[in-house]
Amino acid sequence: GVDNLEGARSAARLLLQLGHRRVGLLLGPPTSRDAHERKRGYLEVLESAGARPRPEWIFEGAFSADTGRAGLAAVMRSRERPTAVCCASDEIAFGAIDAARASGLRCPADLSVVGFDDGPWANACSPALTTIRQPLADMSERAVSLIVEAATHPNGVVRTETSNMSASIVIRESTRANVAG
Repeated sequence: GVDNLEGARSAARLLLQLGHRRVGLLLGPPTSRDAHERKRGYLEVLESAGARPRPEWIFEGAFSADTGRAGLAAVMRSRERPTAVCCASDEIAFGAIDAARASGLRCPADLSVVGFDDGPWANACSPALTTIRQPLADMSERAVSLIVEAATHPNGVVRTETSNMSASIVIRESTRANVAG
């Protein structure tokens, strides 16, 4: 797997470095280990900086664009609005950007958005998505090597891997410094 915790920490640190203190969280399903770890990473960094998200700025749902749309709509109904959102997947981020555009907000001028995955559409969407890159090729290679090892040594001890591969941040166009204050 990927180091969800450190990836989420990187996303939150970036937004803080850009001057965002009001950060919303659009999260995956609470039953998902990935979603839980990402939420924990975001909150650890934001809380340690004194920027804990308001409860109404936290929205959980499926890893889908619909969650991004519904979550951003819910978050933006708050009296005080966030200037940025951390999304637990690129799909959620795509939905959030779509909802922002539909409500007249510009990304990143009015709202910075960070995704998680760096799937093939992250660089093709507009604006190009700042996101956490999962090393999918490396993860696939490791998984295949474990399968091959098990297949070629059927009576041997099956080796399992529990380490997480590092996740890196890819900064693109969907984030910018908070000039609003």
